[in-house]
Amino acid sequence: WQLPDWLTTFKYVVGIVHTDYLTYRRSDPHIWALLRPSWAYGWQLLNTWVTRAYCHHVIKLSDAVQEFPKAVTCNVHGVRDKFLEVGRSKANAVVPRFEKGAYYIGKALWAKGYRQLVDNLKEHRRITGETVALDVYGTGPDLESIVEEVTREKLGWNFKGAIDHADPSLWEYKVLVNPSLSDVVCTTSAEALAMGKFVVCARHPSNVFFERFSSTFTYTNAAEFSLSLQHALAAEPPPMSADMIRELSWEAATERLFTAAKVEAVPSKRQRQA
Repeated sequence: WQLPDWLTTFKYVVGIVHTDYLTYRRSDPHIWALLRPSWAYGWQLLNTWVTRAYCHHVIKLSDAVQEFPKAVTCNVHGVRDKFLEVGRSKANAVVPRFEKGAYYIGKALWAKGYRQLVDNLKEHRRITGETVALDVYGTGPDLESIVEEVTREKLGWNFKGAIDHADPSLWEYKVLVNPSLSDVVCTTSAEALAMGKFVVCARHPSNVFFERFSSTFTYTNAAEFSLSLQHALAAEPPPMSADMIRELSWEAATERLFTAAKVEAVPSKRQRQA
């Protein structure tokens, strides 16, 4: 049994790196802490070998992932049309356009930002004396321990269970709080921006793409997190322009893909008729 030689079997192979495996390896609770750096380094070598062996060209969604040979960095992901439709309707709605405050949505894993969320909201409470009634959506292996710590710290979160981010019950939230540092490009942040919401996220390579949007607040420490959250809860998100909404679409993402992959795009029927 032998794998095909992709570099000769196919004329041009483009690999797209979606996941930051090294961060997961460095924080893997099933591996003894002293062995995690070596475990992550082994994965780094394996990732490099696989991409070198099977790809002519590599696209990293962000610089949150390791360096790869023959690689460029470009976010080639978009969001579903449903999110864009919500954003367009909110842009034309009467102010105030949102009726609810802050929420977080994500799989219940400490590595998916819950540790940072707990720590930052504790510091926010220390600074302001206020407890944010955060609604949290998601289930996962660490849910029990997350609920236990949040309850012990009296953070006042409301755990709502799993839900599709496009569900109408989430349209009225004004602020998505997303402190995760393990994403390559966070899909939920893109979806929230597309719906016209504020996004409060860490200044991190995974969030560089979102910094171009005026509805994004980035922070580098807990004090900046607190200021960003206070401003987002007090202000009204600016209406998304048509150009900004399009930046989050799969149409725009596909155009970025052709450019990043160095593939010449085939004109659409409409373009050919123009």
